[in-house]
Amino acid sequence: MKQKRPRKTYRKRDVIRAKLMDDFLSVKVRKGEVNSYIRGYFECIDTPRSLACWLLYEAREHEQLVNLNFEPSSYKDPKYVALDFAATSFLKKYKGLKTGIDTEAVALKKFSEAEAVCEATNLRFRNLALDPQFKGANVWLLNAATRKIAKILGRSNVDELVDCGSWGPGATGSITGSDTSTVRKFRFEREITTRLYSVIKDRISEWYPNWLTPAEVLTLVTKNWSKVLTVTKNAKTDRTIAIEPGINSWFQKGLGEMIRRRLRRAGYDLDSDERNQMIAREGSLDNLSATIDFSAASDSIALEVVRELLPPDWFEMLSCCRTPYYRLPGSCENVPFSKFSSMGNGFTFELESLIFVVAAEAVTEYLRLDSDHISVFGDDITLDARAVHLYREFTRFLGFTVNMEKSFGSDSCFRESCGSYYFNGIDVKPYFLKERINDAKSIFRLANGITSVAHRHSFGYGRDIRFLPLHKLLIEKLPDSLKAIRGPITSGDICIASDFDEAVPTIARDGWEGYYHPAFVDVPVKRDSDSRGVLLSRLRYRSVDESSGNRYSLRRVTKVRYKKRILVAQWYSLGPWTYGPWSST
Repeated sequence: MKQKRPRKTYRKRDVIRAKLMDDFLSVKVRKGEVNSYIRGYFECIDTPRSLACWLLYEAREHEQLVNLNFEPSSYKDPKYVALDFAATSFLKKYKGLKTGIDTEAVALKKFSEAEAVCEATNLRFRNLALDPQFKGANVWLLNAATRKIAKILGRSNVDELVDCGSWGPGATGSITGSDTSTVRKFRFEREITTRLYSVIKDRISEWYPNWLTPAEVLTLVTKNWSKVLTVTKNAKTDRTIAIEPGINSWFQKGLGEMIRRRLRRAGYDLDSDERNQMIAREGSLDNLSATIDFSAASDSIALEVVRELLPPDWFEMLSCCRTPYYRLPGSCENVPFSKFSSMGNGFTFELESLIFVVAAEAVTEYLRLDSDHISVFGDDITLDARAVHLYREFTRFLGFTVNMEKSFGSDSCFRESCGSYYFNGIDVKPYFLKERINDAKSIFRLANGITSVAHRHSFGYGRDIRFLPLHKLLIEKLPDSLKAIRGPITSGDICIASDFDEAVPTIARDGWEGYYHPAFVDVPVKRDSDSRGVLLSRLRYRSVDESSGNRYSLRRVTKVRYKKRILVAQWYSLGPWTYGPWSST
């Protein structure tokens, strides 16, 4: 007698998980619904500026919309600063706009213009005695900045550089695509500039005996140019970056770490931007400090300026690791860099931070002002408001241009630094809609962005009820099963940001303290490898998730997975939806 095959059984939680994933993936947002959400946002703000923004969007005058300026100095009431700033900024970075602007061409034009400025600066600094700007305060400030940099950096150390070498997560000259992992870089990266090769060829096998054997050192590929390309920045322009030769990139990151350590010892922590944000808030209250932002700062570090400012041993070390030429998209011509380093170089962020902060210290010392207001994070600078004019003049002498639209001093109660915005001490940070609204994940993201704005507009006590209709409209788009995927706002966009009583989470067990909430998380896609690159990567980079086995994650390649329990130690309280100080009753 033929036996019956036993019926396959599924565990209940697997069925629930599969149903939730189906519901999550089934959400599709039509174009008409997107327009209703955008209109709903502007209606929540309900000011003449928000009406103007909606009319420009609806009439498809998107270029005018992204070019719409916001002048905080013309406001006195923080209510209208927050509302009009939120309206003006909402679509500035939205990918769904049709501006007619060739953002790549705009970015490449700015890159070329910055190169021209660097070339002119180099000519001036090669003959400083003949430069008409080299007089008065600039002479004293240049000497002071040089002295301060020498004090901060001290002597260079090759052994420290060897220990600090590393790679970032991005592409290099020969490692591109989704797999830019350190495993692959250790295995295949061999590109290097001629100058760096001549310096390290006899010692690199000694420095890294398990990485490059003497035979492999002989096969390194010399490549003296970096590839310039553009990446998305906002609706008006792209951002240019230079893809560096991989071996150079390793040592560039090491030099960046060395500079970062020395700045930390001098009191400037480039691992955190909280001090910049704190000083920005205080400056909006007492007008004692100013926030400074530069235009194309990373592309404006002229070669001869670095030669003048840095100690000779440091200049030589940095010069050995930089790339001397670049190629523009679609070109095979090697063009010499007038700038010392570009965005994409592993030490550019730290180098520009060093130059800008010592310039601020020199100006402050020259004017005999308080240095407590000085802080730095890349090209975001804070300093005493009385020093702004001289600081602008001195940095212009060094070849940099202060962005006056994003720099704020004693003529305004508005301050902006490192993504934080304050007016008279009040947080007026807007929400920037960036990605297209087309699925459940983007619904989560927009709903949480609206929650954040509503919370800030209530000064952190509750949520401004004027944004509630749009929030409800977004949540109603979701299937009933997804409406229960709630968690604290600190968890990000993996769930719907909610208050404790709205989410009703479960208490953590088994010795853990906190609460569990469900979420849809992005899980990295992984690959297996048994190459030597896995060993080298494990030895160089500490990891709690990938410290065993031969699996490694691909960059920016993820898949969505439902997680029933995400642990949070504390649940941030948003407060109820209520009539806030700026709501109309």
